[in-house]
Amino acid sequence: MGKHVRTSVDSAPIVYSTLDPRGLGSCLSKAYFGGRATYCELFSRSWTDVYRVVVGREYYAARVWRTGFHDYRQVEIGCAFLGSPGDHAITLARCLRLDRGDYVLALEAPEGTRFVAVFDWVEGKPIAHLTNETCCSLGVLLAEFHAIGVRYLASVPRSSSALFPDFALRSGPGQFHSLEIKLAHRPIDAHLISSGINRVRREMERVRCLALPRGLVHGDFHHRNVLRAQSGKFIPIDFDDIAVGPLVVDIASFAWCLAFLQEPRDRLSAFIGGYEQRRRLESSEAAELPWFIAERDCWNIMGWAANVDILGDPEGRFESVLEGASARFSRFGL
Repeated sequence: MGKHVRTSVDSAPIVYSTLDPRGLGSCLSKAYFGGRATYCELFSRSWTDVYRVVVGREYYAARVWRTGFHDYRQVEIGCAFLGSPGDHAITLARCLRLDRGDYVLALEAPEGTRFVAVFDWVEGKPIAHLTNETCCSLGVLLAEFHAIGVRYLASVPRSSSALFPDFALRSGPGQFHSLEIKLAHRPIDAHLISSGINRVRREMERVRCLALPRGLVHGDFHHRNVLRAQSGKFIPIDFDDIAVGPLVVDIASFAWCLAFLQEPRDRLSAFIGGYEQRRRLESSEAAELPWFIAERDCWNIMGWAANVDILGDPEGRFESVLEGASARFSRFGL
């Protein structure tokens, strides 16, 4: 079913597989398409692999999560949201349901269990260049998604909505342990980053007690997780980190990405301006936004540390992630 590939980071072996398209197509045919002839080809590889799936004249996308990247529950709840019917104000890639009622298929690969989900194929391209106009449109998009999330949570049983994780728990001690190991040879960065993360954690505990507007959050909203369709519509993708939490989480994620890419500051003003065309930010949200941006930075570096152990880092990008985080933490006084 898969090809074995070995690489190493700090001499630790990393094993991951590439699922054979024919074998995967056969599994999808039985699980999703009632045994109909299914053609499958690898489309892209990243944190999750994407396969283009053709059944008759219909096109689909199969996402394959790597072992250990997300657990079943997290993948399933994101897919369930995308599979829910509704008159959405924005375009979302519908997730297909299995015959047994759920959305995610588990497959055994050489390195362990991998999860698969199938979506309607969306013709669109990544946003290659940001402008103030684009940022404004993405702000409107996010506000409309938040409105959809409110309606969705109100429509599902309380027991179902309770399954959504809380955003504040996403940067756990396990990820911090991975980061500490990576920083062993960088004592200055280790002190700066670990003290900064601990400070942000304390502030997040304080913020959790505030009555900030809450709802369904994307969890990783930025322009790289949005496609621009041929029609000009923007389509959000990658709902792996969907959660219930303060809505400002998603604004902070976009703001963090702008800072990470060193985009002009007026891009953020344009984004918030677009968002406030649909929902005005409360003064408490604006006041706490810097801490949510810092929390997003912590999540990024700890996530990188954990994922390097799982996926490898052949391009050596983690070093630049550490350097950027150290510079920002120093500049923000963390």
